[in-house]
Amino acid sequence: RKSSNGVAACISEGFGRNTKKDKSNFYIIARGSSFETQNHLLYGQAVEYFEDQLTQRLFNEYADLIHDLNKLIKSLE
Repeated sequence: RKSSNGVAACISEGFGRNTKKDKSNFYIIARGSSFETQNHLLYGQAVEYFEDQLTQRLFNEYADLIHDLNKLIKSLE
């Protein structure tokens, strides 16, 4: 939960920053937390804590978010 909550928090904080460098830094942290959340999902699936279909849907949604964050970070360079 901590990593998934961190994604939204970092995106929000980055949005509120004034400089491109500050914004980019928080979006990079959000991207890292997104990868971490994907890892937790895969582990939870492996130990049968999460259902396969739900895990795959959430994993794909995080993949889309990572893609969007990459574009956003690139636009700030």
